[in-house]
Amino acid sequence: MLKNYFFNILDILKSKLVKSISIVFIANLIASFFGFISTLLSLRQLDTVSIAILYPTIGIMMIFAQFADLGITSAFIKNASIYYKTDPKEALPYFNITVRLKVSLALISMIVCILFSKQLSLYFLNDEKYFKLVQLIGIGTFFHVFSSFISANLQVMSKFKAFSLIKAIPPIFKTISLILLWYFDKFTLENVIIVTISVPILSVVLGLPYLSFKDFFKKIDYNKYFPKIYNVAKWVFISAITSSFLGQTDILMLSKMSGPLELEKLVAGLKLASPLPIFTIALTSTVLPKVSSMQTMKEVKFFVKKINLLIPLLLVGLLIIIPLSGYIIELLLGSRYINSISVFRIYIASFIVSIYITPLSTVIYRFNKEYLFTLLNIIQLIANVLINYFLIPIYGAPGAAFATFSVKFFAVFFMLFHIYRYMKNNKDITLA
Repeated sequence: MLKNYFFNILDILKSKLVKSISIVFIANLIASFFGFISTLLSLRQLDTVSIAILYPTIGIMMIFAQFADLGITSAFIKNASIYYKTDPKEALPYFNITVRLKVSLALISMIVCILFSKQLSLYFLNDEKYFKLVQLIGIGTFFHVFSSFISANLQVMSKFKAFSLIKAIPPIFKTISLILLWYFDKFTLENVIIVTISVPILSVVLGLPYLSFKDFFKKIDYNKYFPKIYNVAKWVFISAITSSFLGQTDILMLSKMSGPLELEKLVAGLKLASPLPIFTIALTSTVLPKVSSMQTMKEVKFFVKKINLLIPLLLVGLLIIIPLSGYIIELLLGSRYINSISVFRIYIASFIVSIYITPLSTVIYRFNKEYLFTLLNIIQLIANVLINYFLIPIYGAPGAAFATFSVKFFAVFFMLFHIYRYMKNNKDITLA
């Protein structure tokens, strides 16, 4: 049995999909490494108050970017991937519609963020004096939204080398910029945010050569193609919005309900664990187009079987990393963040669960069950808020981290239940 397991793992490692994942993984590893260095610089050089402003401010950009996406990116990848390899002309209308929508939404999100900067600053940062920082974030939101389309287009075309360069180069630039700020004694909150929004700006600049703007002006039969995008996007949008709030709930609720010291503890643990999702990002980037192109239930069943082979490997990784967590924090951040060990351990477990969830989510997409993500994320968001509400006053930062782990663990059982039920009831169908 153990021998068969290793042979199955070996077959998976030799597949073309894994080669693509490896390319993206290496790029994400590079990006994560330099992003990690940037985080260490910020945590070491900024004071507690600045840290308590920096990450909620970045959270505003991420929430606005999710609002502006409307689920269109995932809908584009799914629909265009179905046709791109077999009939590229049929995939072209999805490109045209998506790029027009993304440019429009990027502009709207930037304008709204700038016009209501004082209100946003007051609500999220507890003081409207930070409105200029929010305006900068509005500019960053525009480029973040547009860069997401460029990345999605490269995924559809399976140009993973170009995709990887766009992912890796901007974080390197960010890290070098922060080092220069530190060297010239200009490491301020405002300058850090300016450098932060330079990442999506540079991503757009690097990605523009891969766009064919001549296709932008071709006529489109909106009545034929837009409903296909809308049917996926409407559920992905609601799901993404709740997911975005879910991703920021720990920081925002802790910021409201506790002091800057607890928030600093949470941010330190979260950011130290942040390199772990690099494999998750690589999986999402490569697996979604692959699964979207599957035509039979047999292909999907085999894919789910391969996913389950990940479980023992993930458990081994968890058992190796957690005992070393105390040494990692003390080595990288010093004794100032020693109280973040428990938070770090909880987020490690959460991110490892995410590695298993990610490929499962692409199967849900292929079954045209996007509404399940909406249901799942709404349940997770409500549960996360309630758990935070009860645990933060008692446990502070560790309570907030545990809330995130709890809802992710629930998501595993939710997805597996619906996937196996659908496969059982639709054994031999051809996927639409």
